[in-house]
Amino acid sequence: MLGIYPFLLLIAFISSFFSLGFAGYPLVAIIAIEIPIIIRIYKKPKKTILKYSSVFIILLCVITATLPDYYNYRYQETNINSDKKLPLLELYNSRNEPVVFNKNKIIVLDIWTSSCGICIKQFPKFEALKNELKNDTLIQFYSLNLPLKRDVRKKISKYTQPYSFDKLYAGNEVQNQLKINFVPKYIIIDKNSNIRYIGSLNTGTFEFYKNFYTIINELKMKILNKVVLLCLTLIMYSCKKTENFASIKIEHKEINFGTISSKDTVTKIFKLYNSSDVPLKISKVGTSCGCTGAILSDSIIKTGDFAEIQATFIPRPGEAGVVKNSIVVRSNTSPSFTTLYLKGNVE
Repeated sequence: MLGIYPFLLLIAFISSFFSLGFAGYPLVAIIAIEIPIIIRIYKKPKKTILKYSSVFIILLCVITATLPDYYNYRYQETNINSDKKLPLLELYNSRNEPVVFNKNKIIVLDIWTSSCGICIKQFPKFEALKNELKNDTLIQFYSLNLPLKRDVRKKISKYTQPYSFDKLYAGNEVQNQLKINFVPKYIIIDKNSNIRYIGSLNTGTFEFYKNFYTIINELKMKILNKVVLLCLTLIMYSCKKTENFASIKIEHKEINFGTISSKDTVTKIFKLYNSSDVPLKISKVGTSCGCTGAILSDSIIKTGDFAEIQATFIPRPGEAGVVKNSIVVRSNTSPSFTTLYLKGNVE
């Protein structure tokens, strides 16, 4: 009865050599643990054997469930351009028209060649994934064929013809640009044209390492966070504008005092009305020259009320001709500066 355990493990160990590369390391570890246990409990009571066997079976189930993650980690490419800008690629659609990716979408590429049987067998899985997410407008699925010298476009297109995902064909330098050593290979590109992942298509329940859904959800969450941040910024700006900005209304922003002599002094009144729902606060009143003075009657104006600026112009000795002096009012309005003008003629 006990001899069946090493027999089964031996079969699993031998079969592992037929996988891509040598994939039997976890099974070697299982055998290394199991053989000493079998030797130790071989002549023990049946209850003890059953106890150890149950623990081992549970351990074997756990290891089996985590094997996909082990293989995904071990056989990923080590020279990929992950998290770097996507280079400018020479790409064509089925009509031989140049293609540029939509920067408002997350791009998923299925890289394949006509000599790769596994690639072609994986197309139904890629198609199913595309159909599963067909209502997600943020994601675009493409197959991308890397050209071989023997390829004829019309002949190799038969492999992708039954599927609805978009078909692309690469220029001669694309494989070197992306540093693709073998296929099938899958690439995920974010909205900023950054390569976020290059590797296998990991969609299994127990494939936690570089899981496709996890990567896509993280990218979508980043997009959502940016949208939320933008909305919050706009809301905060809107609230700030509503709460803090007042509106100022002035009957006459420009007053002409007429003609005076160089010995006269002229005074005019500007009325500032608060036409908003918040207090209008005048923080500063300045003039363009020392010949003009401005006196504010009240720096805080309630809603519906008004304040006056008494503007006085005193011509400088020998001054003659047309004058136009400005009075600048700074307040809690948007924009924060309002300019008034006092003009006339000096004889």
